[in-house]
Order: sequence, then C-alpha cells, then structure tokens
Amino acid sequence: MSSPSPSPPISRLTNEVLQEIFSNMNPEPRAWRELEPHSELTELALVSKRWADVAKRELLTHVYLCELSDDAQRLKSFRDMLRASPTSAAIVRGIHFGSWMEDIDEIENETLGEILTLCPNLVEVRLQGCMPNTAPLVQALAACPKLQKVYISDRPIEHVGCECDPFCTAPEFLTMLQSSWPAIQSVTLADGAVGPREDEEDVASTWTTLANSCPFLTRLEISCPAAVQDQYLLALSEIAPSISSLELDNGQGNKNRLTEAALTTILNRWGASMTSLTIIHWQAPYPGEEYYSARLDPVLSAMPVLRDLSITSSYLSPTSLACDFGALAVLEYEIRAEEGAAVTSALRETGSMPALRKVKISLRERPAKLSSDLNDLLDGLRDSCKSRGIDFDDEGLRKQTPLLFRCAVVDVSVLEDR
Repeated sequence: MSSPSPSPPISRLTNEVLQEIFSNMNPEPRAWRELEPHSELTELALVSKRWADVAKRELLTHVYLCELSDDAQRLKSFRDMLRASPTSAAIVRGIHFGSWMEDIDEIENETLGEILTLCPNLVEVRLQGCMPNTAPLVQALAACPKLQKVYISDRPIEHVGCECDPFCTAPEFLTMLQSSWPAIQSVTLADGAVGPREDEEDVASTWTTLANSCPFLTRLEISCPAAVQDQYLLALSEIAPSISSLELDNGQGNKNRLTEAALTTILNRWGASMTSLTIIHWQAPYPGEEYYSARLDPVLSAMPVLRDLSITSSYLSPTSLACDFGALAVLEYEIRAEEGAAVTSALRETGSMPALRKVKISLRERPAKLSSDLNDLLDGLRDSCKSRGIDFDDEGLRKQTPLLFRCAVVDVSVLEDR
C-alpha cells in the first residue's frame, strides 16, 4: 500500500507566516491616487478557504474605497457587510476614501460617515475629494477616539482645478483634534480641507485651547491658507507640545501669512523636538504687496536635533548657516542669485553644519539675465560640497535656468518675446 504523497511546502505555512507574506504585498502607505483594493490579494483569496480568511483580514486592515460613477453601490455594499459582521468591522484599522468626480452624492457621504462609526478600532482615516454636507462625516470622525493618523483634502483625484467646499472650519477642526483624538500622531490638512465661514470669528472668540491634549502628535502638515494663521498655529503649539516633523505652506494664496512673531513663538515651543522642518513660500507677492520676510535665524540655528530643513532665504540668512546646525543632514534652500557667494562661504566655514550630507539649491527668482556669474555660483557650490563629501543636487537650478550650463549671456525677456 503506497504512502500518501506529502503536502507541498506552501500548504504547511502557518496563518501567521501567510499574514506576514500578504502584508508585505500590501505595503503602507500608498500613493494618494491608489485607492483600489490590492488585486493580487483578491486573487490569492481564491486559492483556498484558509488563504481567503487570511487575505480577507489583510484586505480589511486597510480598506480602500473610491467613489466611481459606475460603481455607486460600493460604499453601501461595504457598509452592509460591516453591519452584518461586527467581527469584520473590528478588524478595520484604516479607511482611505477618495472621489474622482467634483462632488459625491450626499447620501454616499452619509454612508461613508456610518462606515467610520461602525469600525471601533480605526487608527487611520484619509478623506479626499469634494464632499457636500460634511456634517455627518465631521460627527463620525469626532467619534473615532483611537485615531492616530488623519489626512483630509478637498481636492478630487482627477479634477484638480475645481472649487470645493471645505471639510470644516479651523476652529471646528482644532476642537475635534483636542477633544476627540488623545492618541493622534499625524495630521495632514491639504489644499482647502479647512476653510473659513461667515461666523468663524464668533466661533474662534469662544473657543478654548486645551494645552497638551495631544501629547503624541509629532507630525503636522498644513497647506490650507485658512489654517496657516497665527491664532491657529499658536493654539496647535499648545495643544501638541512635541511636534518633530512640520510642513507649512505659508505662501501664495495666503494673504494672512504667519507673522514673524508667531513663527518665532511656535518654533521656540517645538524647537527641542523638531527633526524635520519645511516652510513652503512662494516669493511672488500680490499686486501692491511687498516681499514677505520673517527672520528666523536665531530660533532655527538653536534647534538641537534638526536634521532636515527645507526653507528659503526669506526666513534664514545664508550667513547664519555657519552658526550651529550641528545635527543638520539635509538642506533644501531657495536663495537669490546674489546670495550664492554667502552660501558657498558658509559651506567652507570650518565646523559649519558638521553632519551635512546633502544640499539642494534653487533660486527664489528667475534672474533677469543668464550669465557666467551664475555658472561661477554653481561651480562654487559644487566644489564646496565636493570637498566635504556632500551630495550636491543642482536639479532645481537646471530647471530654472536651462541655458545656465551653456554659459550664455542672454536677456530672458528676448526669449519670452519669441
């Protein structure tokens, strides 16, 4: 009597090993446009019942939902499944939703809010797109006490240029942040996610800051002009005392830019923990405005653990680079052409930025003329970096001044006329 043939090695894998393999096939985080379920995992679920159970758990851990005109039932079907299976709802850790069109139906919006309330263990939510009547979503999001990561944008995936209503106002979001999410670690407010409304001043006047209410919030990224204002960032610096990664868009489209006094106070409060700082700033002023400037040299140079800095010379003078910055490893710096010599000098200064490993330089303004002086600037920066073993990235300069590397002396206005 012949002995039974041994089972193939793959069938002897434990569920724990399968779960690890499947999770590596479904890495986080995804790109912002990737909102479809992982196709390979859905195919693996067809292999056997055991594989289906493991794949289902992985697919439910981070759920990707996308509003499509030809699939209006997707949200309702998922909601009905969660209603019928509290066990499945308890597995969900992340909900990622995006709309491709300019608006989603208000009924779908309410359905999405119910989905959030049905998942008791949510730690991550990403909402992206035009969403009318956001009140159900705001209420649902405020009822997620375990949230660790929130991403909100009012920009649809495809229709980038459309006008959309904001998700909520800045006072409403800050109230939700400090009152509802004690475990929050990361917040991103992109595009016009937070916006003004007529009675916002009345709301702000009665709003109270709860100091240290978000002790675990370490990453903050805000590009909403309505949120990048003195009163709200000052409040955030009290609510979240331990920010280590900060990205602010303080430029074009924001007529109420942060003042130097507010920026100094905010960065002083976060200075001891700050490891990564980006302040995006579009130099071109509005008609009738002067060029914006806020001198942050003392507070920036005193940050003891700052490793990554992306900034313009509107905030940081090139001469200050020779002072302190002992932990700085990556510098992305926008300068004026005439400031290049000072940057080169700072790089050559003995003991300056001892941990520096990468430098990327771009110009705040396109020069009126492309001349050999710019070529000399580039050579000086490159040589200074090379002598210290620093990686010098000149891609930004190449894009801004394509004729720079030909050493041509050309009046740019002539080229534009052509």
